[in-house]
Amino acid sequence: MASEKESVSSAVVEGQVGMGAAHVAGSVGLAARDNQSQADAVPPTHPRIRKAVAKLGLTQRESQIVEMFAVGKSTQALANGLYISAATVRTHLRKIFTKLNIGSRVELLSMVIAKILDEIDD
Repeated sequence: MASEKESVSSAVVEGQVGMGAAHVAGSVGLAARDNQSQADAVPPTHPRIRKAVAKLGLTQRESQIVEMFAVGKSTQALANGLYISAATVRTHLRKIFTKLNIGSRVELLSMVIAKILDEIDD
């Protein structure tokens, strides 16, 4: 029986079933991952990257996106890792660009690298 519950939960999380099934799964304690478990699913990045990104003044979610991007994750890999759509990743990136007054992923990566180098120089 436990394996059946795990398959339903997995299908809900992976978006393989509709919202009706998600509601049923939630009512028996199998709802999709909450924010804490999503944060746990984000692969750890190098401490220097994390520290550099923390200095950018972004939200926790924006910081997660920048950290994952800085280690080479694609838009789809970010979406999959954070359980959000690729469109949502692009929206977050646009907001990050606006906050940091930059216009591209290359500029974002350059900014993170500059922060890391500043940290090394200190």
